[in-house]
Amino acid sequence: MSFHDYPFPLELSSLTPKTTWKTQVTELGGGGEQRAGLFADARRRYNATNPTLTLAQYRQIESHFNARRGQLFSFPLLDRSSFSVSNEGLGTGGGIGSTNQLTLNAGDAGNAYNREIYLPKTGTITVRANTVAKAETTDWTLAYSGSTGGLLTWVTSVSGLTLDWSGQFYVAVRYEIDELPDSKLFLWREDNTGLVEGPDIPLIEVRYPGEFA
Repeated sequence: MSFHDYPFPLELSSLTPKTTWKTQVTELGGGGEQRAGLFADARRRYNATNPTLTLAQYRQIESHFNARRGQLFSFPLLDRSSFSVSNEGLGTGGGIGSTNQLTLNAGDAGNAYNREIYLPKTGTITVRANTVAKAETTDWTLAYSGSTGGLLTWVTSVSGLTLDWSGQFYVAVRYEIDELPDSKLFLWREDNTGLVEGPDIPLIEVRYPGEFA
């Protein structure tokens, strides 16, 4: 497995996200049941759609698909349904050299779900300690990709201070197909330009750190 840092080439007109958990349910003889969660982390699936494309745009998608060799290589996707946070808690700070993983609480007060963020977007990240903004490189550094993606390391001490962060992030996905769906060319010109009925393309989230195993 491997990751290519080449985002999906177009801004999609439609991206349908589905969040998935996996639970094993065993029915008992008395009518009760036992349940066991098989996923420690949710997995997201997407249906990417662009109903009308120019030939040039379609070729961008085709080139991206070919360069990823279908399902073989993963890549970043900007999920417009969940791509930014504001003043998201990071816990309590430590001393010089301490670390914090960027997270997003996607659960509720009854049961938090701290989703780890592995692909923060360069130039969008702000980190605060006790509500005071800290400077990147001077106070902290951040891995924007790789096996430690999303890991923040403190250059100065913030021991005992309450931390939060704001910014944008990508989701690492791969194509869930090895063959592009059918597309219909409905307008063509002799100069080799025209319009294409864009395909519906299924994408699936990958377990990002494992891409570097």
